[in-house]
Amino acid sequence: MFQRQGFSPEDMIGLIACGHTIGGVRSSDHPDIVPPGTDPEVPNFELFDSTPRQFDSAVVTEYLEGRSVNALVTTPNVTLQADRRIFESDGNATMRALADPQVFNSTCGSLLERMLDLVPTGVSLEEVNLLTVKASDALLTIERGQLIFKVALRLLQPIGTSVNSKRVVTLLWCDRYGSAKGCEGHAKSSLPASKAADQPDVSPVTMRMGYYFAHYRFVVPINPDESISQFWFTVDEADGTKPTTYDNNGNAYPVDQDNVLYVAEKGSVALSGTTSTSRAFHLVSAVKSSVSPSQVYMSVFDSAMPKYEAPLNQDVTMTLNTSIPAAAGYVFYSGQVEDFGAQLTVDMHATVDGTTYTADYMQTYSLDTTIPYTPPTTVTQVDVSPPGSQKDSAALSLSRNFILMDIGLGLLALYLGLLVL
Repeated sequence: MFQRQGFSPEDMIGLIACGHTIGGVRSSDHPDIVPPGTDPEVPNFELFDSTPRQFDSAVVTEYLEGRSVNALVTTPNVTLQADRRIFESDGNATMRALADPQVFNSTCGSLLERMLDLVPTGVSLEEVNLLTVKASDALLTIERGQLIFKVALRLLQPIGTSVNSKRVVTLLWCDRYGSAKGCEGHAKSSLPASKAADQPDVSPVTMRMGYYFAHYRFVVPINPDESISQFWFTVDEADGTKPTTYDNNGNAYPVDQDNVLYVAEKGSVALSGTTSTSRAFHLVSAVKSSVSPSQVYMSVFDSAMPKYEAPLNQDVTMTLNTSIPAAAGYVFYSGQVEDFGAQLTVDMHATVDGTTYTADYMQTYSLDTTIPYTPPTTVTQVDVSPPGSQKDSAALSLSRNFILMDIGLGLLALYLGLLVL
């Protein structure tokens, strides 16, 4: 990735060091790197260096002196020591040069300017606008033999204010199959499995803008015979105002398909090599047992290459793995891939009756036992319609008819009153 943009291996080391002179790693984003604390609503945050609000060379000098606090250097899981692998890829020669504060500042200035100059002519960079609400990390998968759906909702919170402890955030969704398909008759809902609020200084960008984030994470059980087709959220501040619906601008958030899933829980990774670390991935997908795929495969991609081997970008055939017992209406396929890069992502594919279904852009940094398990929450049936449904449109049309009828009756009464006068 860096090489294709004209940066050398030394430039890459400098860009990582310059970018990691501020900020850190949060347990809510990477629990496999930073373990969560005793309070699930307060994420742990490990800094990249001891001066997180200063743009200086501390991230370099602390690394060279063996007293780094950077979790991407010190984490016990060697696979996840991304910064260490990059920093030491040239025998620490670049890091020793960057230890000089003047060299660090001038190098960072030059590299960051070059990055900005990569923006194509005619493209204008605009000020960052934070999304008030963001849904993320939606995933239909299998954990401990159960089909589950995970998703997170992030809300913006002004610095200097506390998150409303009475706030009720609800996830709602429609079945894909069965008598309640498309929320015919009812929808389903559940409350968060966990809640967390960032520290206000978790990011210098958001801190300067005057905000921090509140996170609501959902883990819900899904009936395999009903599955899930779309979802949305409501937020009730419990202050007498009407709850707010967040539904992707009236379209709901779609769950594109359920024929093939990524199952990180069944995957694994092993390290090999001394001078250049290779990672051997064993990755697993789940395919519905009711379909007969003509092909199951994964597209693997890694562009962040510490020593600039050719970018990994290929398709790998997956085969039925009968050693993994079928679960939740799915059978499992597995495949192997070797990667010298820093961050492998995968797309899982299954071709059924000429149509290819895909679970795309799946991450591989949490596999097997590194996945924190959160028990699914309780599901409730609710009498609501999905966003943009015909039922909603019909109700709106009926409401408008009543309003027009009221106006007509009012005008008639006024006319009759004038006649009496």
